[in-house]
Amino acid sequence: MAKRFKRQTKVDMKKGIISDEYNVEEIAQRVAEEEIEIAEVIQEDKEAKEKFLISKGLHERPNSHMAITAWEEYKAS
Repeated sequence: MAKRFKRQTKVDMKKGIISDEYNVEEIAQRVAEEEIEIAEVIQEDKEAKEKFLISKGLHERPNSHMAITAWEEYKAS
């Protein structure tokens, strides 16, 4: 998921300065793509949880202890 960004090191020989720069546009594009992927995964997870709770008859109280425990056990298996 998380990708490392390559640092571009520039050396100014006249001033003897070494500076690290990042390509901001590339970083912004990667972050936007990752946010879209994460949003899709969250949406799919919510739909799967909803279907599971309906099948178990726990959909009326999805935040109850019983429903949460059942969902966590289902995900763990």
